[in-house]
Amino acid sequence: MDIRPMNPVFTIIIPHKNTPQLLQRCLDSIPQREDVEIIIVDDNSSPDIVDFNKFPGLDRHDTEVYFDKTGKGAGRARNVGLRHATGDWLIFADADDYFYDDAFDEFDRLVHSDYDMIYFYCNARDGVTNELIPDRIPHMLQAIQSKDYDTLRYKTDVPWGKMIKKEIVDIHNLMFEEIQVSNDIAFSIRVGYSSQSIGLIDRPLYCVTRNESSLFFKNTPQRILTRMEASIRKKQFLKQIGKDYPMNFLYYAMQLYPNHPILFVKSLCRCKQDTRFVTYVKDVILNIYRAERKRIGYLRRKLFV
Repeated sequence: MDIRPMNPVFTIIIPHKNTPQLLQRCLDSIPQREDVEIIIVDDNSSPDIVDFNKFPGLDRHDTEVYFDKTGKGAGRARNVGLRHATGDWLIFADADDYFYDDAFDEFDRLVHSDYDMIYFYCNARDGVTNELIPDRIPHMLQAIQSKDYDTLRYKTDVPWGKMIKKEIVDIHNLMFEEIQVSNDIAFSIRVGYSSQSIGLIDRPLYCVTRNESSLFFKNTPQRILTRMEASIRKKQFLKQIGKDYPMNFLYYAMQLYPNHPILFVKSLCRCKQDTRFVTYVKDVILNIYRAERKRIGYLRRKLFV
């Protein structure tokens, strides 16, 4: 029987995979209130790691847990959450992050505002030591304090740090891309573009933790290409709306050199989506020349010592 709040004000959507202890910490940071609805979507976690009979959230009256077995990643999990969300405001959290104690007091203060979306500051801590570390989005706090709305709308590519009015998502039929990495880029910039009235909170309400096991630190050739393609789609959208910011696709291409030459050439060809393609090619040639000169120098030293 569903005993969630009848008319929730907030829906918190949390994708999860193989981190039940951290998910429990995230849940513990969310107050149990009649106006808060929590939706957890498990992305095909391993039964060797997760005890599904004691899954975090099953014992909370305000929480619904969905087990998605498709294994399509956090984007798919967030879309499942969106389909079941009934709150007036949407807030996304990652399972390995958490809210600070006064976060929902701040959310309550703006819940009856006319804003379409409210950006709030998120700082970062080391997942082991809990010490403060450089922000995951370095420009976020400065953009909030200076009221740089374009930077927040189009250069904050993460789902967290936003309190989003659900009707904006519904009206514009906004969804996450169902890809393994960078699934949040398209959603984040489109919800920013669709939000006309924006509120700002410059106090840290949410903590992003750095864990070496997260997808952010795992780069395979396919993930590099997926990130690049998502960035290209972002650039194409921004160009359509007259916000054609420079983007460095070369960063992705060079990650594939020299160990993946075919994928490197493929990624370089995709750089043609950018008007600075000739500059990219020159930069690539220069980077390769420097890398090879360094490698040859190292071999000479080894051979002739």
